[in-house]
Amino acid sequence: MTMKGSKMNLSFGSEIIYEDAEFLINDHDKAGIVGVNGAGKTTLFHVLMHELELDSGTISTGNSRIACLPQEIVIHDETCTVLDYLQEGRPIRRLEADLSRIYQRLEHAAVTEHASLLKQMDKLQTRLEFFDCYKADSILLDIIDRMQIDIDLLDMPVNRLSGGQKSKIAFARVLYSKADILLLDEPTNHLDAAAKEFVTEFLKNYRGMGLSATIPPSSIRLFTKSCSSIKLRTKFLSTTAITILIKRSMQRSSVCVNGFSSRRKKR
Repeated sequence: MTMKGSKMNLSFGSEIIYEDAEFLINDHDKAGIVGVNGAGKTTLFHVLMHELELDSGTISTGNSRIACLPQEIVIHDETCTVLDYLQEGRPIRRLEADLSRIYQRLEHAAVTEHASLLKQMDKLQTRLEFFDCYKADSILLDIIDRMQIDIDLLDMPVNRLSGGQKSKIAFARVLYSKADILLLDEPTNHLDAAAKEFVTEFLKNYRGMGLSATIPPSSIRLFTKSCSSIKLRTKFLSTTAITILIKRSMQRSSVCVNGFSSRRKKR
């Protein structure tokens, strides 16, 4: 799995955000996107989440499942309980419902349909096992504990939480999601020292790809502790360039590093 941007161009009116920008991040890499406000860090996440289109160029993530922690948390159904919201981070309930429907179809299906239905069941079971369906509750409870989320909040509707509490449970859900790619936009907001230490260790051991957009020094420190080594190649084309710092996992420390650069200017 790789994430690759090629000849990326994006502008808003006369303001150029990316000009022929390129980057390459490999599986298990942890990357920090560093730059001043307005340099295009959050914009890159919007492009990755298909919320914004490039003017030209390409960006690819394959068929990777992406979980994103934005700066501004939006929870579409705030009437659900905190626990339900967290559990929906993994599609276990949906997969179990799909599996149950196939079992019901199998009881009445013609013999000629059995092979196809059994194949679908096998795929669903494989996905359920990937999401640790038998121990997912224990995994989630550990994250809740380590993120220091008050147990009394779990049965509370999300719409009764403060902004800081919503940010923390949204972060916990992203960590629980077991996505292929994590996008974290200034992730250390609303976290105390103990929760930051847990997140640091979590990202260090995370088996997927992680990108963090950061400005605060505390976020940079969290990122630089999340992996074993760092290599950096940049081309500063202007004072507002953003840079991707790529930290290779121990398993991939010999892989060549590619940098990222962009520029903004008035025309």
